Amino acid sequence: MSGHCAGLQALIKEKNPLAEWEILMSALKSKCTVKNLSQTRWSARHDACKSLSESLPEILDVLKRFSDDKDEKPLWDTLYFAVLLYTIKNSYLFNWQYSSKLRCPSLCLCKWKSGKKWVQCRDHNFQDLPEGVQEETQVLDLSDNQFLNLPNNRFYELRLMNLQRLYLKNSKIQRLSAKTFTGLQGLVELDLSENQLEKIPPKVFSPLDNLMRLNLAGNLLKILPKNVFSNLGQLIFLDISRCHISQIETRTFTGLRALEWLRLNDNMLENIPESVLPLTASLHGLSLHGNPWKCNCHLLTLHRWLDTSQDQVPQEVDPRCNEPARLRNMPVRTLKNHELACIPFVQLTGGLDIVKEGNVTLQCKVVAVPPGQPQWFLNGKRLEFDYRSSSIKNVKCFDI
Repeated sequence: MSGHCAGLQALIKEKNPLAEWEILMSALKSKCTVKNLSQTRWSARHDACKSLSESLPEILDVLKRFSDDKDEKPLWDTLYFAVLLYTIKNSYLFNWQYSSKLRCPSLCLCKWKSGKKWVQCRDHNFQDLPEGVQEETQVLDLSDNQFLNLPNNRFYELRLMNLQRLYLKNSKIQRLSAKTFTGLQGLVELDLSENQLEKIPPKVFSPLDNLMRLNLAGNLLKILPKNVFSNLGQLIFLDISRCHISQIETRTFTGLRALEWLRLNDNMLENIPESVLPLTASLHGLSLHGNPWKCNCHLLTLHRWLDTSQDQVPQEVDPRCNEPARLRNMPVRTLKNHELACIPFVQLTGGLDIVKEGNVTLQCKVVAVPPGQPQWFLNGKRLEFDYRSSSIKNVKCFDI
């Protein structure tokens, strides 16, 4: 033994026959090595006190027998029993694990997993957050329930400010309130996938400035509003696949300076406005397949990025064109720039004054990507002239 209990085992063996020690060890359900209670590593505390938590009734029974036995030396009463209770009392991990068996919410499972305090309340048709979840809980799994709505300040009211991971997958959630996640500044992972969310309230993620993973896949969002993720500067993984998204507003991804993975696959995107995607040096993965891409000039920025980032950010599956028909099923990355064309925009500018037997001046604005060559027709016949000139000469006007 070491730390708080330094030399205890040696002292017990020195003052008493080994029989007492062997009797005590036989009460344990598993082999144990009692160690000092680490102040920083919860897993070390778990290992140190695991045998105590599993065998507490048996240990106390043995110690009581020693205490009641008048033939035993007083060492058991005064030293070992006191030190053991001191160890138990000061083991925060042990207290949580042992008392959680009594205080765990009904229908839930409370356990230690990967060095963290888990409360698992999956698939029990909860319509509200279960009462009785301990404040020390770090991981809360509420997946596969029937919450529908998550009201303001509910996690704060239950004093769950120590949460690090929160799983709400497939819980029929239709609406988030603006202050749903108030108080959860320590949250690093949030799973809201496979729900029925149609909108994301402005600033709903504002309290989560330490969030690193956010999963919204499988919802009904359709439109991603601007600045919705602006406070998530630590976010490295964002999944918004399978959300029926057809429109991404400008500045939607503003503030995601640490983002490494963005999943936008299997939505309804036809194009993405220029400068919308967070195409930064930190980005290592961008999933875009499964969208009905309209391969025209509005896809040029994305096309260039796919082409130049192939080595740094390889695609799991190449995004492919849905329109126009001539490019259908063609990988966007393999197209030539001139193939990503838009229908030219033609606008007659200024007024049009016509004087019989006089001259007519026409001014047109033509926008085409890639650049095109305008052609003029009169009565169904093409006029031969230098299209770069601003005037047409020797053309007789006809009444049409």
